[in-house]
Parts: sequence; C-alpha cells; structure tokens
Amino acid sequence: MRGMISVIVTLTVLAVPSESATTETFSARKGDLWLGGSLMFTSKGYLEEDYPRYTRFRLAPIFRSFPITHLFIGPKFAWSSQFFYGYKLHAVDLGGELGYAFPVAVLPYLLCGPHVTLYSDTHQSATMVNIPISGGVIIPLAGNLGMQFELGYSLGFRDGTTSSVISVGLGVCGLGRTVAVSVLNSINAVSNDF
Repeated sequence: MRGMISVIVTLTVLAVPSESATTETFSARKGDLWLGGSLMFTSKGYLEEDYPRYTRFRLAPIFRSFPITHLFIGPKFAWSSQFFYGYKLHAVDLGGELGYAFPVAVLPYLLCGPHVTLYSDTHQSATMVNIPISGGVIIPLAGNLGMQFELGYSLGFRDGTTSSVISVGLGVCGLGRTVAVSVLNSINAVSNDF
C-alpha cells in the first residue's frame, strides 16, 4: 500500500509541466488549468461460499479551466461498470462543473456539478439526474506537492425516488504555476452510481 501511494504522489508531481519549476505556485488565475481524476477497480470474492466475484470499475477524469480568475468550469464525465452473477450494469455521467477557488494561501474551493447518469444493463435502461455540491481545500505542502481534502453531498432523482450521498475525499495535488494536477479518491456513504 505504501508503495502504491509513493507511485501516485510521484506521478502527480511529475505530471505538472516543467514551467512550474519557479517558486510561484498555482493560484487559480485566468487561463490556468486544473487536471486530474480518479480510477477505481474493486473485485470482491468469497472464501467460504461458492459465489462468483463482484467486480466494479470507474473512470472519472477532471478537466477544469479558469475563464476568469478564481472561477472554474469544465465538463463532467464518468464511466462505471459492475459485474456479478453474469449481470452487467454500465453507467455514464454527462454534465458540467462550475466552481470557485478562494484567493488565500491555501486553496479552498466550492464546486457544483449537476449531471445526468445513463444506465444500461442486460434487461433495461434508465436515467438519473444528480446534483452534487462539494467543498474542499488544497493545502500546499512542499515544493509542487499539495494535499487535497473534499466533502460532498449529492441528491439523485430517478423514477420518483430521491437518494442522497455523503462523500469524503482525500488526494494529492501537483501544483504548477498555471496547472494543478489532482488525484482524488472519495469514500461514499452510499453511491448514486447504481
């Protein structure tokens, strides 16, 4: 586990362009970019019983740009699949994100990313509208490395049913002069994905 964390931190810092080697760090100015995302793979098996494996995969890239200082926008896209007992469920999130990064020494931010989730499985398809709101902070640690914390809440609406999700995220962030690259992993109390 410690080796995997070291690899993630190293790759995140190396992903920041070399022009960031100055002492000035990312401050969310007009024209800056915030890149990153998350990749998750889960495989669960049972030792005592003869059950098939449960497998889940999720990919969610981040591309946010600052059209004016401190205000960021970007597309929202994620792809998920899960497999269990020959059952397959796929989901795609499509939407946008709008947020504000506050101008202080650490980089606190607020984010809202409403999106539509399109589901399909072996028998049917469905649509869910999600309205997530989150707040977080990127804390510069040393050089071009920062730590990212995020707390989120999301409402999901599907076929007359409303669901809610609380999530806590922790990640690393490479901070350049004009680009921030973050890798954020969230722990969800419940998931709106499936």
